[in-house]
Amino acid sequence: MDEKQAFSARLKAALAAAGMSGRPVELATLFNLRYAGSPVSYQTVRYWLIGQTIPTQDKVDVLADLLGVDAYELRFGRKGARHLAEPRLTWAANPIDARDRLAMELYQKLPDPHRKA
Repeated sequence: MDEKQAFSARLKAALAAAGMSGRPVELATLFNLRYAGSPVSYQTVRYWLIGQTIPTQDKVDVLADLLGVDAYELRFGRKGARHLAEPRLTWAANPIDARDRLAMELYQKLPDPHRKA
């Protein structure tokens, strides 16, 4: 079994454990409600489920949160020796549009003296 097929099997198992159907449309909808980036199509999710592609790590993080599993274990199939302490940036709690998100990201990149405007 190659890496893509192994990820697919872990994703399907996590979906089953979470009580979800594993239909690409359902997973894509729930994923897009939580993901701060560009939405994914149901075809993309289908490719994850049939083992043709593996999502990028930021997407794996969202999938893991959605399914209640460890992101490292979902991606690699084993528990990680260490985890980053830095919290992931999520926008699901505060629904804002892309322009607001961009403005806040640009503001956060400013040096401290310029943030005091």
